[in-house]
Amino acid sequence: MGSSEFLAFGADLPTLFERAVAVTTAEALAPDLRLTPKPRISLGQGMAFEPNLVVADRAGRSLAIMDTKYTEAVLDVDVRQVVAYAAAMGTDLAILVYPTSVVTGPLRAGPIRVLPACFDLDAPPATAAAALAVIVRRLVNVADGTADAVRGIA
Repeated sequence: MGSSEFLAFGADLPTLFERAVAVTTAEALAPDLRLTPKPRISLGQGMAFEPNLVVADRAGRSLAIMDTKYTEAVLDVDVRQVVAYAAAMGTDLAILVYPTSVVTGPLRAGPIRVLPACFDLDAPPATAAAALAVIVRRLVNVADGTADAVRGIA
């Protein structure tokens, strides 16, 4: 066999997906809202949570936490994780963002609503971004009380 030289590289697709969701979400938010990526939430004794994204109002009140999952199914462990994040951040809205449509509807763990959202990687980038932007706007309306959780997402 002949010898060939080429440059090999790898891409961390879950991280790239998380960044795409962060950029799209930041662009979709109203000017009076802010997006904080990877805030560190101390639990004490050297332990901490680090949700992917937190949407907050001007006063710094957390409206929603968002966590990206580069999988095709909603897993129990993912739901437990975002419920814990939401409780630690003092919000009742947790959003799981997937790269494909998921069939699970809104879930509830006590006062915390867990809503799946889709950033469809099979769609053209502009279409996927626009669809996620609409979902983010609706979710933020749900978080600040201007829309009903189920009707606001449907």
